Amino acid sequence: MANAMHRNHLHNGITAGFTVIFSACLYSAGWSSLANLSIALSSGVGIFVLLKLADLCVALQRVSDNANQTVTYFNEDIINELKQTIDKANKVLDKSEQTLGSVNQEMVPNLTQTLDHVRETAQQAKSLVEKTSGKVDEMLSGQLVLQLGTAPQSNPNHSKKDKPH
Repeated sequence: MANAMHRNHLHNGITAGFTVIFSACLYSAGWSSLANLSIALSSGVGIFVLLKLADLCVALQRVSDNANQTVTYFNEDIINELKQTIDKANKVLDKSEQTLGSVNQEMVPNLTQTLDHVRETAQQAKSLVEKTSGKVDEMLSGQLVLQLGTAPQSNPNHSKKDKPH
């Protein structure tokens, strides 16, 4: 008799567990009517747990969607702004080269040196854009992972040498 009761409780527990998981998956996939049907068919004990689990799944999906949109917008905004700055620097270089031909010969060495400095600065800015685009993704995805409660994985490529002085 006790063995039969034990089997019955075990069977009910397994059934309720599968119902909770199945209904949560249906609900998070957007099939709320099927999830509600599954809830109606499940035992009364599992309904509260099932609803809370389904709400959690939906909330996590929304957080994930919002974070992905934020990362994309933030990253594109920074990269576009830096690209515009580089384009402006290149236009200044072009105008400087045009002006260079009509300037007094005594000023040519100074202007050439200034032009080289501007060119070097533009190259450094371009390099910074390339480095920044990857770092912003890493930083924001690391923050998202922390917000979701999972420890971020360490980046073996990041070392103290990478920090600016």
